[in-house]
Amino acid sequence: MRVRESWVVMALLCLGAGCAGRQSKVEAPPPPPKPPAEAWSWVPASSTTIGRIGLTELRKTKLWPLWSQLQGEQKLASWVALDKIERVTFGGTGQSQNEVSYVAALEGEFAIEELAMLAERDHVAVETRGLLHVYQRPEGYWTQIDDKLIVVCTADRIDELTARASAGEGVPVRGSALYQSLAERVEIGSAQVTLLAEDPEGKARARIDQQLSRFGMSGLARDAQRVGVSLEIGADYRIIGVAETADDERAQVLQDEVKKSLDSISSNLFVRMLGISTLINQLRVSSDTHYVFLRGNVSEIDFNTVIERVDSALSLAAGAGSLSGVQ
Repeated sequence: MRVRESWVVMALLCLGAGCAGRQSKVEAPPPPPKPPAEAWSWVPASSTTIGRIGLTELRKTKLWPLWSQLQGEQKLASWVALDKIERVTFGGTGQSQNEVSYVAALEGEFAIEELAMLAERDHVAVETRGLLHVYQRPEGYWTQIDDKLIVVCTADRIDELTARASAGEGVPVRGSALYQSLAERVEIGSAQVTLLAEDPEGKARARIDQQLSRFGMSGLARDAQRVGVSLEIGADYRIIGVAETADDERAQVLQDEVKKSLDSISSNLFVRMLGISTLINQLRVSSDTHYVFLRGNVSEIDFNTVIERVDSALSLAAGAGSLSGVQ
């Protein structure tokens, strides 16, 4: 009996030790939340304009000098050196400079303290908002996520940006009607330049339609509820344009109007002089349900020739403007 009792006691002791071990085990606390490192995660789901520009690819093309010239004329500037930025992903609302509201995610190779160093140089104070260290500048707020991503927003978006930082991973904008309607149709994943836009109130479409009416192209903007364009840069330049209309009938009407307008533009003498008619003739218009598509592949040689001529025409116009100003 004593032997049996000893085994029972030992079993109880072992069981007790096991239970104590299990009870004393403390689960590690979850890691603290981190701001998302995906550029698309920062684009507001409410955006009526969404875009992405691959600056690295653009720098290798004839478009870059033209862009640099236009940038200088518009006095556009970035707090972060432009040559460090490889890609810009953005989204927002507003149809004029006074009402523009946006968030832009800048991808590139940055110093881990890129903004901190710029802030010290320019005497800009740092402010802590939730998980973010932000710097207020005239154009808005800047914050650095890591050495690959910097985010900038207009002042009205700072509270939204702060909340997004602690909301975890995910891309809310991909659930928006604008993105779901057009992103795949313009092949956003492979394009170096993409722009999606919608105009729920119709004000921008009315203005554009009024301007186009001067050239006999009224109705183009009126029928397009959402529009997307993309440019894929490779051995050839692949251009895709998509317009979403209210129904199949409106799509057919818009398709006919686009064809007619392209023919009219292509026959213009000035357009022919610039070589733009060569590009237009390689574009094809089609429709599928309530969408209208404009697609074309343009050779690098043809594309560069047009860009060079447009650049020369802009330079001549700028020179003429300077001379008239002197007189």
